[in-house]
Amino acid sequence: MLAKSLWLPLSAVCINSGSTESKLLRAPAKEIPGERILESIATVCLTAEQCYSKFLSLDTGGHFSSGNFPSKGCYTKNNNFWFGTGGTDEEMAETNLPGILTRVWCNMEAETLTFTVTSNQPTDIRTKRPTPQPTTQGPTDTSWNHDSTAAMMTSAIELHNEATYTITKRPTPQPTTQAPNDLSWNHGSTAAMTSSNGTIEIHVPHDARVGDGLFLFLSRTDARLPLELDQWTNVAQCFKSSNEQPECLTAADCLEKDGGYCKSFAKGRGRDLGSEVFYHKLTREDKGLTRENKEDKGRGWRYWAIDLEGRSTAWAITVAIAGVNEENPIRSIAGASCDKESGSAFPSVHGEENDIVLLSQSFDDSAKQDHFRPPVGTSLLGWIKGVDEAGFVFGERLARRGETGTLITEGPGGRRNDPPGEGATKTLGHYRDCKDVMLSLTVNRE
Repeated sequence: MLAKSLWLPLSAVCINSGSTESKLLRAPAKEIPGERILESIATVCLTAEQCYSKFLSLDTGGHFSSGNFPSKGCYTKNNNFWFGTGGTDEEMAETNLPGILTRVWCNMEAETLTFTVTSNQPTDIRTKRPTPQPTTQGPTDTSWNHDSTAAMMTSAIELHNEATYTITKRPTPQPTTQAPNDLSWNHGSTAAMTSSNGTIEIHVPHDARVGDGLFLFLSRTDARLPLELDQWTNVAQCFKSSNEQPECLTAADCLEKDGGYCKSFAKGRGRDLGSEVFYHKLTREDKGLTRENKEDKGRGWRYWAIDLEGRSTAWAITVAIAGVNEENPIRSIAGASCDKESGSAFPSVHGEENDIVLLSQSFDDSAKQDHFRPPVGTSLLGWIKGVDEAGFVFGERLARRGETGTLITEGPGGRRNDPPGEGATKTLGHYRDCKDVMLSLTVNRE
């Protein structure tokens, strides 16, 4: 009698939740009586780096994102790849994914044994199993990522009915300028818009920790933004007086101040569209405050209620980053006010190995999340949209020192408001190439 190879269900796989080594899974063996046994060996992608390497090797033409998505581990949909952080080994090996998400395995090999069954053959013939190879990535440092949201995908092993199988060896992907975004440095994000009375509330991400650096990306159209906020440090600005303004106006260009706002700049009033970045280090004093001191009781963190003059819409995205250098949190900044791109082109900034690059885009029109997708190598950290405005923040960890180069969003770029529920529709007769403001900065983590 022909011996069958053993398939272990996921529940039977021995898993050490504290390890980042690839876990061995065995797909069902396919038996052709008297001729062949096929066995597939698959390993679970346990880190964003492993998933990203698989994404590069398959060369699907899609994009890669990593974050604290509902689905965990490495998965795919429509040629795009996701890695959901924060999952257990069991969750990252789950094949029953929602929708049309498909689990991606980091390594899947198959070996076919051919033989003829005769009456004098032993009945305990064993299948030969390929030895799983070690992954080339080291354990993922996820200490910096304190939270984020997004959607993910996965794929199940499928064994076909053909009698023969061809295994194609793919070339080892070459290292990229930027490291795959494991997002362990990102401790979460929140987003908000002004209420009807002109107040905007800034909340600390749920998974933020004492010592994290908070980066507040505050934007507004058709009105002024404050140059100063109590307990925050203003680190970057870009104000526009018109769409086609060639360069950003900054606080240094302000000619006259008025109660914490800039009344006039060297070139106009800077009220068409503006965006700023503020920094605050989280301390123990930011936790456990009384209601009078604006405690966010749901998270245990304080929040900031900012009263803005006027009633024009403002929006904010706040990101918590781990391991920020206390004395010199910002290494480099750059802004762009008219990129002449249908997407958004973020100017190059200098960074050192392990720095975090943050890219903020403010758009003077509504935009869906897939209109401005993350530049290659980055992940979406935060997104918000209103009736006539939108904001995005992307980020990544640098693998080596140097210039980032210009980073351009994927996707169709600026569109007019789409009909509800239809997603991206046909493009405009012309793109509003300069309806956005871009800020790039590198966060010093030395």
